[in-house]
Amino acid sequence: MSQTHLLIPAFEEWFREGKRFATIVEARQFAASVLETPVAPGTAIAKFVDESIERSLVRIARGIAQANPDREAVFDQLVDLYQRQPTLGTRSSTSVLQQAYSTPLPIASLAATLIGITSESTVYEPTAGNGALLLHTNPDHVTANELNPERATELQHQGYTVRGRLRSSRLYPLARMEG
Repeated sequence: MSQTHLLIPAFEEWFREGKRFATIVEARQFAASVLETPVAPGTAIAKFVDESIERSLVRIARGIAQANPDREAVFDQLVDLYQRQPTLGTRSSTSVLQQAYSTPLPIASLAATLIGITSESTVYEPTAGNGALLLHTNPDHVTANELNPERATELQHQGYTVRGRLRSSRLYPLARMEG
C-alpha cells in the first residue's frame, strides 16, 4: 500500500474523531508513526505530510458541505475543522513555481455561497488544487484544471473531470456558467 493510501485515511480518521494538532510538529510525529519513517522539517516528506493533511481535510469538508443544506451550519463546522488543523506552511520549489496557495475551507465555502454555487451549478475551476473551492459542487458538473499531477490525481479520486492545461485566458476562477 502506498504512503498516500496510508496517510490520508489516517488523517481523515483523526479529524473525524474531533481530534486536533496544536502544531505541525505533532502532525509530523503522527505521520511518522503511520509511515514508520521520520518526518524532518524542510524535506520532501514534510511537504507530503502537509499535502496529505490538506487532502484529508478537503475530503471531510466536502462531506460536511454535501450532507447539510444549511450553509451557516456548514460554515461553523468548517471553522471548527480549520481550528483543529496545524499551520501548513511547508513550501517546495514546485509549490512556489506553481503558485500553489491553499484556500482555508471556511473561506472556500463562503466564496461558493456568495457566488451562488450549488450542486446544480456548472463550474470550471482553472486552478483547482486539492478542490477546496469545489466543496458545494457536484463533480458531474465540474471541469477542474490542475497542473500538479498529485493534486490532479486527488481531484480525480473525488470524482472530478480534470484537465492539465488552461485552454483560454478569458476564463475566470470558479466561474459559474449558466446553462
